[in-house]
Amino acid sequence: MEYLLKDFDLLAESCYFNRAKGKGENERYVMNLKAMVTGIVSAILLITSLIVHLLIFEGNSKLPGFIDISLTIGMVLAWLLSSKFIKELNRAQPDVHPIKLMTQNAPRWLVLLTGFFMFYAVINMGMMIRTRWQGSHIRGVSGFWLFFYSLSIMISWARWRQSKQLSESTER
Repeated sequence: MEYLLKDFDLLAESCYFNRAKGKGENERYVMNLKAMVTGIVSAILLITSLIVHLLIFEGNSKLPGFIDISLTIGMVLAWLLSSKFIKELNRAQPDVHPIKLMTQNAPRWLVLLTGFFMFYAVINMGMMIRTRWQGSHIRGVSGFWLFFYSLSIMISWARWRQSKQLSESTER
């Protein structure tokens, strides 16, 4: 996993390299790029998982097996990158709790959507356990796809906005 994160770092650095600017500015740009890419990929995967979830909810259980494995692996990767962003959020402002930083720097609608998906994931899994997994087994997990992709978007947005605010304050 560390290998994938290093490749992601190299990709982000290769997209922008300017010796004329200071190292701190290059690092900020790379962090902004990582946050934007992670947020965009997570948004695409959130929409995909929502479509798959709705198909499963409607009773379509004949989905190819690679879809659920791909979305689950994507969920884990999104969480690993997001957990790195949480550390960076906290490193930039250690006196503020990371959850408060996320909710302050993300749009209100995204915070509410993420909270809804968290609640929905727990209820959805509970309903699947209560019915003894009748229907598609993927349905119990698909709520967590929605939650973790939404959480990844929220964390990425918060990291991008925090970095932008910090760079604006240093320019003044």
